[in-house]
Amino acid sequence: MKLSMREDGTRVLDAQGYSDYRLQIAVRNFLDIMKSGERAELVFDDLESHEPIELVLHSKGCEILEDIASGGVFRLKVKR
Repeated sequence: MKLSMREDGTRVLDAQGYSDYRLQIAVRNFLDIMKSGERAELVFDDLESHEPIELVLHSKGCEILEDIASGGVFRLKVKR
């Protein structure tokens, strides 16, 4: 798992290789460090976790700005 921040202030969580419960916990912990109004991009490759991650995002008050799937990799751009 890699955490980074782009020059524009967008936080990035690259959780490729994580699946199911471990991925959901990583996303929850990542969202807990975000402040209201911040933007983030979640990158993961576990198809079965896509819907549960969306539920986590909504439960934490995040808005999904963009949902991209390409080559088995999912990118969710969100705003808290």
